[in-house]
Amino acid sequence: MTWKKIAESNDIIVFENETKKHKIKIEARKRNNGWEVFKTRIDGDSSNLISEHFIEDRKQALKLINRLKRDTSLFRSRQGIMLKRVYKEEFLEKWTFTIDDENIKNFLYVKFDPHVRVDIVIHEKYVVQEKKVIEQIEERLGLKEIGEEFLYEVYYFRRSNAVKRENEIPVDNLVDIEFDFNEEYY
Repeated sequence: MTWKKIAESNDIIVFENETKKHKIKIEARKRNNGWEVFKTRIDGDSSNLISEHFIEDRKQALKLINRLKRDTSLFRSRQGIMLKRVYKEEFLEKWTFTIDDENIKNFLYVKFDPHVRVDIVIHEKYVVQEKKVIEQIEERLGLKEIGEEFLYEVYYFRRSNAVKRENEIPVDNLVDIEFDFNEEYY
């Protein structure tokens, strides 16, 4: 497993490792308040963010890059979780993830309030792996490095062969609701 240096300058460092199935890329970019380090898995035209970290200086970024290069979990067949960010707002992020390359899509929301709140929606077959999944989410998203208190809510779902039904509610059962606003409302 050989890492190839793709780029290195005062504000960017990039390493890549390629296997038969996919490519792993570690990228560090200098920002105003430190360094942002990403580890990404690239499969053809799609890429999945594996982990994202924020580090204070270049020396720490290089140490983190070396640690990420030694992590071989992505090269094993059972690799844990694969995260992909769906969207990011100022105080909210949504991620989808799969576990051990299975086709079941799970997702999570990270809400940044006074405390960080993580809502995880996961298939019920992973109930026994809950602790391991939370640990990997913390590691891959760099939540431990924030050093705040976290609140986790885990929800489980079960797939069913339910069929979408049109006009499920009979028209006879609909009720008209009237709203009466007094003149002070306007």
